[in-house]
Amino acid sequence: MDKLNDQARSNLIFCECKTNNSFKDHDITRMKELATEFPKATIVFSTMKSELSDSEKLLLSDMFGSVAILDKSMEIKHNLTS
Repeated sequence: MDKLNDQARSNLIFCECKTNNSFKDHDITRMKELATEFPKATIVFSTMKSELSDSEKLLLSDMFGSVAILDKSMEIKHNLTS
């Protein structure tokens, strides 16, 4: 398979979705691999839970450096940095 061209790479969105389960190391690792392969892609973690656990916040900020947490209205609820 040919690599995607630069324009297509910038239009990609990869999303890890959960209902009431927590994000785990393997979820973060898989998305980090995609972010490395497709550096212009948007990486999204989505959950139906009302709040991320402290361990999830730490895991996300450790892996990605900075994380904006949006609520249902798309307002920034937290902005985490490692």
